[in-house]
Amino acid sequence: MMDEEFHDRRHPHRWDDEVYREHTVPLFITICTRQRRPYFVPEVADITVAVLLERAGDFGIRIDAYCIMPDHVHFVCWVESTESEFLQFIRRFKGDVSRLAHEAGDTEFAWERSYWDYSMRKEEHLPTRIRYTMENPVRKGYCAEWSDWPWSWVAEEYR
Repeated sequence: MMDEEFHDRRHPHRWDDEVYREHTVPLFITICTRQRRPYFVPEVADITVAVLLERAGDFGIRIDAYCIMPDHVHFVCWVESTESEFLQFIRRFKGDVSRLAHEAGDTEFAWERSYWDYSMRKEEHLPTRIRYTMENPVRKGYCAEWSDWPWSWVAEEYR
């Protein structure tokens, strides 16, 4: 199973803070909803995309690809500066999405406590992670082509 190739499902792996500041290293991030509940209905998925992009800009994080699935979020990103606070970015992103989802009427929305990350030490891993991210809704049967999924995006250079 391709997903097992990317994650040890027993527990999230947490990198030391300095790894996140190595802005020459792309990161593959997966954040799940609590108990993998499908909270990302269209309104909450729209909120999630907007918050992801806004907070990324606030914290100096470049997003190269993202996909919002019903029960989890994948994105590929780069920390653009040694001054960027990646862990604070994740906290703010999750907190803001939770607050806005609750304000939109989804008072049950909740994230898992942590998240999964994978630091791509080799540049050749990047296309594989981006392809995995973008093809997620196709693998799950939500659409025929990744470009049909309204809550995904990839930078032009990776298309």
